[in-house]
Amino acid sequence: MKPAETDKLGYNLEVIVLEQTVPENEPLWKTRLMIIQGASIQIAIEVASTNWRNDYGHKFIDYGAL
Repeated sequence: MKPAETDKLGYNLEVIVLEQTVPENEPLWKTRLMIIQGASIQIAIEVASTNWRNDYGHKFIDYGAL
């Protein structure tokens, strides 16, 4: 998952629940299994790691932007 308007690498989530229409609405889904539109996501679960500054700082802001 990554915002379309950025050059960031994106995140691999532990659990993600998507809309059923994802293959139709996501241009990169068929070739790279990548979600770039936040509206496709119903629930995203990220497990915090020992690198808490990244998980609670940067990721929180990035997910909020989506």
